[in-house]
Amino acid sequence: MTGHPAGLRDLVRREIDQADVSQKDIAATVGCSQKHLSEMLNGHAVMSEAWTNRILALLGRRLVVGSAPDRSDDLTTTSPPDPDRGPNSE
Repeated sequence: MTGHPAGLRDLVRREIDQADVSQKDIAATVGCSQKHLSEMLNGHAVMSEAWTNRILALLGRRLVVGSAPDRSDDLTTTSPPDPDRGPNSE
């Protein structure tokens, strides 16, 4: 199934649990059935970015997406190649 990875569904589920709000109340407020909300949280239906944002906003949270350097390469000691120098230039 396409949509958010399980980790994001888990995060949304944790936020719901911590807020101590029922799925029924959340579903009614964001405009979907409790069944559909449950299916999204369990990976049986797509949880789009729009649904994720609606649910998190109701809980006083927001989704923040970013990127970071891949730490498998040590970027602090590696310089990009110099395009003016050939591969065997010293």
